[in-house]
Amino acid sequence: MKIIKIEGDTLYVGDDGQNLLQFNVSQAEFDAQVADEVEIYGSGSEAIIVRLDSYTESAEPEVSTTTVNWNEPNVPYPDQAGNGALLAAFILNLLTTIGVGWFIIPLAWMIPLTVMSYKAYKGTRPNTTALGVVTLIFVNVIAGILQLVSPRVDQ
Repeated sequence: MKIIKIEGDTLYVGDDGQNLLQFNVSQAEFDAQVADEVEIYGSGSEAIIVRLDSYTESAEPEVSTTTVNWNEPNVPYPDQAGNGALLAAFILNLLTTIGVGWFIIPLAWMIPLTVMSYKAYKGTRPNTTALGVVTLIFVNVIAGILQLVSPRVDQ
């Protein structure tokens, strides 16, 4: 079926038997345009009109697939991805967090900072001066210094 004409709030759909069907525009589940291929479920004022993405002989809707290559992650900060100093900072943060793990309160800031340092090492989060300073103060002095001397993106 195809939309033949749109006039005001009325939608005119031509079916395969050369019949003209009238519907209210609000019954369409999309922004209706003339010449859209549609399917109609139900009848009268209860009908729901759905656009076909593309017309196929088998009347099967096309399935859209997205291929994700896990070996090539999206790295918005490639200049810092894989930096050895950032890896060392992450490892020191992790060891310090594990070592202080029996104190509950410090974990509230150590765990998020360790995760942020890992993301900075992977290049999915910017390595900023603020991250280095906060790491230096609250997690590990050496790790904070390593983050401060590594390539940074200060915004």
